[in-house]
Amino acid sequence: EIWELIKQPQFYATFISIVIIILGFIILIHVKPSYRTKTPWVLALLSGLIGSIKSRAFKCIAQMARDSLSENITTALFWVMIIIMIVTIV
Repeated sequence: EIWELIKQPQFYATFISIVIIILGFIILIHVKPSYRTKTPWVLALLSGLIGSIKSRAFKCIAQMARDSLSENITTALFWVMIIIMIVTIV
């Protein structure tokens, strides 16, 4: 179950690492616009990482809603996943 995995410290380490890498790629693309045209792998990696974060956020919210929405809506993790879902969709 994803909810049990989220409670483990490895989840947070992986999550923070992926977010830092995404932010690094975004900064790289804005600082060096030539990377957009010369190296398409940067954009491919960026979209892949954003997609993986988004899918995990959707799975986490679905798991929380299935288990008990009334208990999980008060947790900070629930709202963090909602924000991630909204940001990655936009």
